[in-house]
Amino acid sequence: MSAISTFFTNYLVYYEPLKKLDEANSGDVWMFLDDWFPRKALWASIASVTSYLASFKKFFRWMGETGRVSPKTVTDVLELLKEERGTFLRNVAE
Repeated sequence: MSAISTFFTNYLVYYEPLKKLDEANSGDVWMFLDDWFPRKALWASIASVTSYLASFKKFFRWMGETGRVSPKTVTDVLELLKEERGTFLRNVAE
């Protein structure tokens, strides 16, 4: 498991209700990138957020292709990553 998926998995089980990776949705991705990652990761940077954005795209596409999440979840996550990219990058730069 990559450091990215490990850190996201830790986020998913930090709050109630606990979630597995295949239960994650765009809201979880948003909270992780907008709040959790910039606050908790000592290595948070523009480069690391850019890496997360690419990794989330690949991960959720794969989850959709293998039937682990719904096509709507994939679409919602991909739209979020595109629309909020600037916000996530600004937050980590502050």
